[in-house]
Amino acid sequence: MTKRLESFGLRRLGDLRQLPSAGLRRRIGNGPVDDLLRAWGDLPDPQKSFVFPESFAIDIELPSRVEHAEALVFAGQRLFAALAGWLHGRQLLVRRCSLQLTHDDGPPTLLALNFAEPAADEGRFVRLLREHLSRLHLTAPVEALRLQADELVAKPGASAHLFEQATAGEGTLACLERLRARLGEGAVQALGELADHRPECATRAHEVDFNFGRFSRSTVESREMAAATGNSNRSRPLWLLPIPQALAERAGSPQWHGPLKLLSRAERLESGWWDEGEGGAAGDVRRDYFVARNPLGQWAWVFRNADGWFLHGLFA
Repeated sequence: MTKRLESFGLRRLGDLRQLPSAGLRRRIGNGPVDDLLRAWGDLPDPQKSFVFPESFAIDIELPSRVEHAEALVFAGQRLFAALAGWLHGRQLLVRRCSLQLTHDDGPPTLLALNFAEPAADEGRFVRLLREHLSRLHLTAPVEALRLQADELVAKPGASAHLFEQATAGEGTLACLERLRARLGEGAVQALGELADHRPECATRAHEVDFNFGRFSRSTVESREMAAATGNSNRSRPLWLLPIPQALAERAGSPQWHGPLKLLSRAERLESGWWDEGEGGAAGDVRRDYFVARNPLGQWAWVFRNADGWFLHGLFA
């Protein structure tokens, strides 16, 4: 088309625009003339509005093969920047995403990134990625990356602050997800309650289940558990000894760094007849528990049974 216009003696767009439209259409056709009119604004040119895709999946080919996992952070940051922009445009939060590492030889490596709560912060994505890559050993060089958002939730509406707020530190959930990425899936645990009156049997460790940002029991469940065990108004120490420590007794008073002063009335616990004699079980216990304090100001949880006095826990 350019050579044809030059054959007419035209060198500039201004020269082309001065020609009669009817004659120009006969020479070069309607299509090119309409394109020029749209470019000049003489014909309407409606455009379709850009619509963000319903799902997010993006690939990036690395300029060279990468043999060390930590060197993938820079390329991964570009992918997560695109993810953060897509989430902002769609008003969504991501709960779980996956990063696929394509090797030049061998099957791809899939890296799952699970967040403690739905998030859309690029910095948080990259910090979690660094933790995962620091533990990853590549079986073969990587030549491409693919990031895909696997689980999404709608972003709840919130009002912005009128004045600029101070930058908040890393929250509890973000810290927990980083610890889980750094130490392994089963390394981060929490204590759960069991309906058992015996203190050493009333809790158990379990893997943290974030459950969209709620990694502890609800208030209603905690109250129901407390009512079932009768511990709603009882004092319990933060530190429970794995094995009760026997205490000396002088003049009828237990001794722990000096004589202990009993500060509460006896709390009788009798339970466990159902597992009496089983290996490793606490068995049937009959104890009177007291809150006590020694001359150093340390608060302790002690009990007395048929064998004497024992220290079972310490208050913070």
